[in-house]
Parts: sequence; C-alpha cells; structure tokens
Amino acid sequence: MLIRKLSGECRGLLRHRTTAALAAVAFMVAGTSVYSYDATPDVLRVEEDWELILDEPSNSISAPQMMTVMSPKEDLGDLYGMVTWNYREIPSFYSGGLQLQSWSDDLFLYSKNFHEGEFSTKGETITWTQSLKVNNNILTLRIKNGQSDTWGSFGGTQMQLSELILVNNLNNYSPETSVENSAVTYGAYRVVRLRIKEVRYYDADNNLISTDSASRVVHERPSNN
Repeated sequence: MLIRKLSGECRGLLRHRTTAALAAVAFMVAGTSVYSYDATPDVLRVEEDWELILDEPSNSISAPQMMTVMSPKEDLGDLYGMVTWNYREIPSFYSGGLQLQSWSDDLFLYSKNFHEGEFSTKGETITWTQSLKVNNNILTLRIKNGQSDTWGSFGGTQMQLSELILVNNLNNYSPETSVENSAVTYGAYRVVRLRIKEVRYYDADNNLISTDSASRVVHERPSNN
C-alpha cells in the first residue's frame, strides 16, 4: 500500500513536471517565433542623397572634376560602382558629362557615358540620388532624381549599370565607405561643398527600414574668414 501510494504521488509529480516542461517549451517556441518576426529584415536597396555646390567652374580647364563611389561592403575589395562627374575617362578622356563605372577591386569591368555638357554656372547646385540594389545576386548602381543647371533633370532606369555579385543583401554596406573613397579630384578650390545629405535603407518589398539624416561631407572649401 505504501509503495502504491508513493508511486501514485510520483506519477502525479511527474505529470506536473511534464506539463510544466511542455508549457516552457511552448513559451520558448512562441518567443522564438516573435523574435524572428520582429528581427530587422535584410537590406536589399540603399539610397544616398548627394549635393554638390559649385563656386565658379571653368570650361577652359574642365574644372572641377570629381568621383563618387558606392560599395555593397565596407571596403572596395570586391565589386563596387563609381561615377565620374564633369568628365569621362574610359577608354579615353573627354571633358563634361558623367560616366558610370563598375569595378572589382582594381579590375575595370564596364562603363556607360551620359551627357556631354560641362559645369559652367557660377554658384550652381547639383543634387541627385545614388543607389545600390541587389536582386538575385545582380548588383545595380543607379543615378536618379538628378537636378542641375548644366544637364537639367537627369537619371532614371536608363542611367544604371548591373553586374553579377556573390552577395544577396546589402547588410554590410557603409556610408563611410562612400565618403572615404569619393573625392574632388581636380579643381577642388572651385567646389564649395560635396556631401551626402541622407541615406535610406529598404527591404526586399521596397519598405523603408530606416533613414540616416546625418550630413557626411566629402569636401568643403575652407572659409575665407
């Protein structure tokens, strides 16, 4: 009798512990599901809003000239895109216009030329959005929403380059890489400021993930004061 009574108590205790354990497992599974749902989605597109303010450009010496760079990673050791402004350099140098280029480390891959006009308006402000997008391992560099006195409105789906890349997201993109590798390469004293005004991050469904409104200056001419 005593043995049966203890066994019954043990079975009751076992059932109690089993029920509690199952409840704990169910809570953990539910918690994992909620965490996964709330996790930040992969970045599939990044947009940089750029601003260039000129002082007094010169057609006679094709100045100023600059380049802007955008990479899917925190360095330029793999595929990245570059844009030359107020000149085209591959395969030969031509003043004016702009050129989109794709590179893999130090290896040149491809380029496209757009426009031919040179910067010529004193105090001109040029703005544009420069974006990277990855889709099925295809990386696309695009210029859009461009506004200038020199070229009028510019950019769009025709102003882009695409290359195969071995990454499927832009989670390792850094705006600091863009700033550190972009520059006014000639006639810097004719540029008041070149900067990134804002960076936006989007997911696979084109939903905005986050906005970074920090001003990142590539070049700023020292004040005369």
